[in-house]
Amino acid sequence: YPLNDTVVIALKTGLQDIPQIVSIGTNGQEEKLFNPGWFFPEAFHYSAGKIVWNEERPDPRWEHRNWSEIMIYDMATGNRERLTDKGRFFSPALSPDAAHVAVIETTPTDRSYLVVINVSTGEEVFRFGNTADDFLMQPFWHPGGEKIGIIALNESGKRIDLVHLDNSTTQTLLPSSHVDIATPSFRGEDIIFTGAWSGINQIYRLNTAEGSVTKIVSVPYGAVNAVSLPGGILYSSYSASGYTLQIADDDNLKNLPLETVEDHSVAFHRMLAEQEATVVSRENIPQQEHAIEPYSRLRNLFHLHSWAPFYIDGASQEAGIGASLLFQNKLSTSFATLGYEWDNQSETGKYSFNYSYQGWYPVIDLRAETGQSRAFYLYNNEEARNFLYTEESLNLAFTVPLRFLHNEFFYGLSPRFSAGLTTARPGKDTPERIFVNEREYLTLASAVYYTQQYRLLAYRQRRTVARDIYPRLGQVVDIQYRHTPFGEFRMSDVLALRGTAFLPGLARHHGLRLSAAYQSRSIPNYKPNTIRYTSGNLISYPRGYSLQNHRRLSAVTADYALPFFYPDLSIPYLLYLKRVRGHIFADYARAENFPAQNSNAIARDEEFRSYGFGLTGDMHLFRFLAPISLGIEVAFPEGEDVSFQLLMGVRF
Repeated sequence: YPLNDTVVIALKTGLQDIPQIVSIGTNGQEEKLFNPGWFFPEAFHYSAGKIVWNEERPDPRWEHRNWSEIMIYDMATGNRERLTDKGRFFSPALSPDAAHVAVIETTPTDRSYLVVINVSTGEEVFRFGNTADDFLMQPFWHPGGEKIGIIALNESGKRIDLVHLDNSTTQTLLPSSHVDIATPSFRGEDIIFTGAWSGINQIYRLNTAEGSVTKIVSVPYGAVNAVSLPGGILYSSYSASGYTLQIADDDNLKNLPLETVEDHSVAFHRMLAEQEATVVSRENIPQQEHAIEPYSRLRNLFHLHSWAPFYIDGASQEAGIGASLLFQNKLSTSFATLGYEWDNQSETGKYSFNYSYQGWYPVIDLRAETGQSRAFYLYNNEEARNFLYTEESLNLAFTVPLRFLHNEFFYGLSPRFSAGLTTARPGKDTPERIFVNEREYLTLASAVYYTQQYRLLAYRQRRTVARDIYPRLGQVVDIQYRHTPFGEFRMSDVLALRGTAFLPGLARHHGLRLSAAYQSRSIPNYKPNTIRYTSGNLISYPRGYSLQNHRRLSAVTADYALPFFYPDLSIPYLLYLKRVRGHIFADYARAENFPAQNSNAIARDEEFRSYGFGLTGDMHLFRFLAPISLGIEVAFPEGEDVSFQLLMGVRF
């Protein structure tokens, strides 16, 4: 849209930057004004120093319930405001004086209305709706401000109507057809718009006095989004590098009658019509009532839809080494995973069944698993030894995942409470006795314990583009506490804190991730020369170290990630490799051992250092829809052998 004779306002999107509103001078100089939030297509309009668009506003809890709110930006003050609250408004268009905004409101029953809202007060001042058969879209104001043009869609196709605000009457300016038209705007009394009569988008002009249509812009690959300028028009022209802004002077505009425009489209619709016995229309749809039957949520909880050669938890959207079967019901309220997962830190694997029901406000998760676990004990009061045993557990958790959007940032807060019962059975190297108090002990075969865990996860992150590896800006805080408050068998209590920050790197799409974490265990009734079961780690040791167990642990990590190249390599039915990226890292941790009352041999602190690099490919495997990341990470831990670890991730 023209700001003045030398500057235009544009919405800029792409793979390199998140969407932004920019001003562009005739010399090509570009200046970013601001980043809008999660906006909808055909959502941007400018008039009289104000910019308006509609943004998604999600329900904090329910993923599939959201609203579309009207936002307005004042270029004079730089203020950004929201005009509506919990509405479903689309395609906003400002009046010539920017005092009102015309929008299309869509109701839950799929009715559409043209609504005019006062910009100063946010109040509705006009409402218009055609019959239930018409779907209204893309309003645009007449220069006089007393009429609004709209596109109306029904089974006859798209047409352009003009709505008179003074008496709510309409007149059809362009009759219905099945040729796609979009983004109309007034140029004097005529209307310029995007049309596809030739098979690709070009710019056309409707002479409202005569009702004739002519093609005024014809470019090789398509033109869209035309607006009027003094002495010409401004539009977006498509090229191999995306859309570029073009200006056509009045002297260079074509005037080709619609009858002379040749249709070079591939006409897929004709091929489909020839294959079908009939074309669906109002006349051949049987007028009958369909039987409505009860839907049993209980009988339809489980629906097997896919498998994966690695472990995926569909509810938490986490992936790991292993294999899995994935279930999801048709309402997307019930998720289940049956699989096997390998843990690199403890070098153990477990079979598990995860079930998540998300149809209530708290998410209810049930997890049952069996497999080997690892515990530690003090040998001769100075050496921490580990042993394997079989563990069977049942865990129930309640989570309230809340998510918010504000401008180009999204926020989240997820409080969680879980409780579980675990039974431990000895392995071949399991010690015979586990200490309970000064006079009693348990064999591991009789060890049954009850655990409770509390977690609070909070995050703030700037939206990303497809090429970003890490968010350019983001913060994550994770607090966890686990203990065994009841029963005679007590584990160590564990408190873990983690903070993570994401920062931009040295070049575009490079990213820096910094993390600091702290973990502390408290052991009730500790006595020397006794075997003590301890809870698993809630934070990770530096990469390359495994089978570690300490009373306290403080760790910091730094990762720098960057893209290497985009091969666009395709092996049919097997692999589509989109990107190869790498990262380097450095980890450091300081750990405090469990105390020894009669000896200070194990009371010393330990330090862990490692560094390394990783190489990852972002791809699609076996035509799986979700992008998969596979790679390898090489770690050089101080005092240990070189470590190789498989990297795996899935973006749902």
